[in-house]
Amino acid sequence: MRKKRMSKALQESDIDKLAALARLSVVPEERAALAKDIDAILGYVSELESLTLAAPVRSKEGLRNVAREDLAEHESATYTPALLESAPRAEDGYVIVKKVL
Repeated sequence: MRKKRMSKALQESDIDKLAALARLSVVPEERAALAKDIDAILGYVSELESLTLAAPVRSKEGLRNVAREDLAEHESATYTPALLESAPRAEDGYVIVKKVL
C-alpha cells in the first residue's frame, strides 16, 4: 500500500506531536486528511493576518465604546434580596454552594 503524500508544511511527526498535545489518537490513515485540514486552517489564519483593520475609536478619555453608552440600568443590589430568596441556601447576603474540586 502506497502512503499518501503529506503536505510540505506538516510532516507525519508534526501530526503525531499535535495529536499528543491534544490527547488524540490518530490512526495513520487519518494523518493525510488531518494535515490537509490543518494546512487549510493555517492558510485562513494567514489571510486574516494580512487584513488591515480600522483603528479603535479614541477620545480624550482613551478608548470608548461606539456602539452604545455603558450605563447602569438599575441601582446596585436592587435584585439581591429576590435572588437570595430564590437560592436554595443563603447566608449573610451570600449564596451558599457546594465545593467543586
